[in-house]
Amino acid sequence: MWKKPLALLGTSALICAGEMARELSTFRVRRYRMEVPGLESGREIRCLFLSDLHGKEYGKENKKLLEQIEKERPDFILAGGDMLTRTQPETDRTALALMRRLVSVAPVYAANGNHEQKMKENRELYGDRYDRYRDALKEGGIRVLENETCLFRKGSFQASITGLEIPLSCYRHFGREELQVEEINKRVGESPKKGYRILMAHTPAYMDTYWEWGADLVLSGHLHGGVVRLPHYAVTTSLSCDGNLNTFRYLEKKRGVPFTFLDVPYGDDEASVEYLAGQLEEFTTELERRFGRRFEEDKLKEALRIENETRKELMRFFQLQSEYYYPGELISHLYMMMGMHLLIGTQEFLDLIRYMIEEIKTYPKYEGKKILWVHLLPFYQESLNQCFNRSQDYQIIASDIILDSVEELDP
Repeated sequence: MWKKPLALLGTSALICAGEMARELSTFRVRRYRMEVPGLESGREIRCLFLSDLHGKEYGKENKKLLEQIEKERPDFILAGGDMLTRTQPETDRTALALMRRLVSVAPVYAANGNHEQKMKENRELYGDRYDRYRDALKEGGIRVLENETCLFRKGSFQASITGLEIPLSCYRHFGREELQVEEINKRVGESPKKGYRILMAHTPAYMDTYWEWGADLVLSGHLHGGVVRLPHYAVTTSLSCDGNLNTFRYLEKKRGVPFTFLDVPYGDDEASVEYLAGQLEEFTTELERRFGRRFEEDKLKEALRIENETRKELMRFFQLQSEYYYPGELISHLYMMMGMHLLIGTQEFLDLIRYMIEEIKTYPKYEGKKILWVHLLPFYQESLNQCFNRSQDYQIIASDIILDSVEELDP
């Protein structure tokens, strides 16, 4: 049996902590190679995978994205869902325009994400919007796979492409249902017996079940920032929220991830300072033991210097956000919180805040209601998303979970 690489290119609209502003105007290309049976010697098949663009444009009419796609010279193109945003009808037009232009590059096969599927299954909210979108795709020459399988052939290579729609209950943020192979079989049938089996399943949360079904390759999106890998070691403190410590205990018990707990006193008297300093000395010794590297105090001092500068710049941005309209989404504040907790102290994050300061000055003055949000943001609540996302009437100018402290640290 002949084996030769199948080149897979993945590109998607990602919004991730520390890069959200830049990634709203850029995209990332990743290339993968793998051995696949069924190709003649010396032959290569190129597949391009897009997912979760949510109606975003990269350049006017997606010119930048289309130019890059053409450079990749794909043999076929797969769209993994959430090409539009169900709460923003204007994204339908952008998604359709892009998909129709892709047909001139290579054959296009599309599966649904949770946004398309919710439009399809909740007609009392969205009317016939999904039908119109799907029909327009088909008229444009795109093969829409709604729990269907079709074949792609080129030379001796043959692949079955399946677009899977799982139950919407599997997309819940909390209390997510299990997905069994029997449910997949019920929806798309058993996996094909011949050819290379490609499964487009929008969420990667059920990867083991997809493999059990019989997929050779699974393509997913949904988790815009990717999947978090288990760390080799972790650290937490008593300053974190109430449920935080139990998370680390769970990771240690269930996943074997060791962690250090730093007990930070409430007071700042001499005894408290010595107590915490002793823990930190033990912590640095443990870091050196686990990672085989000497702890460099000079690098810590530099990180603290950058952290102090970042806080000052963020306060400048908050002040400007009370003066200028800055289009964003409710979840943007959660991403900023993640950046301030995980990336503060790095030059890259400081550069991001400075970039945002210059960018916000290009927007018009803000005349709507200005809101300070205290504690957790329910970014998953649909009614609040409709209220705040890209709103010119209500703007959160700051959130306290982003900035735990405004005090300058002593390097």
